[in-house]
Amino acid sequence: AAVATRNAEIHDALTNRNVDVPEEFRDEVTDVLMTDPVTLPSSRRVVDRSTLVRHLILRPSDPFNMTPLTLRQAEAASDLRHRI
Repeated sequence: AAVATRNAEIHDALTNRNVDVPEEFRDEVTDVLMTDPVTLPSSRRVVDRSTLVRHLILRPSDPFNMTPLTLRQAEAASDLRHRI
């Protein structure tokens, strides 16, 4: 029952921007809970990998400063991911 409750809380946080999620766990572009955070090498900003992939399809650049960027250059924010 506890696992089901936690899964429901995670689902709510992923799909509802009104859920109280700490700022550091929110994607800086979409403002929703991240599940796979990455740090962008140029701007040092953190976004979810899925957000970055969607951005890179349209423009191969850092969404914050337009510096050329590939997905391979994004650094996994493993410490943050474990805290989420």
